[in-house]
Amino acid sequence: MPEADALKKIRQEIHYNFKDLQGILEEKNFQALFAKSFDTELKLKKAPQGYKEDNPAIEYLKLKSFTVSHYFPEEKTGEPGFNAFSIEVFKTMYPLIKFLNQSLD
Repeated sequence: MPEADALKKIRQEIHYNFKDLQGILEEKNFQALFAKSFDTELKLKKAPQGYKEDNPAIEYLKLKSFTVSHYFPEEKTGEPGFNAFSIEVFKTMYPLIKFLNQSLD
């Protein structure tokens, strides 16, 4: 979970560039690999300070964590093609990582 200052910057980036984030999250491969994108258990019940409930990005602004994961069954790790598949998973994740990192620059 990001520290308070980083979280504030990430939320600001989401607010300013929500369409970019939406494009990343709605991309076909991203949806296939990370359908349940973010951990919603660590989510604010109300809008964070400085944001209104009617903000189009409000569900993402309420998040406290922005991690995604893809489960690899252990038995699949030794199969042919696993390395190529895992590279594709990370390539698909990269635009989100880039989006989040640019908010911290």
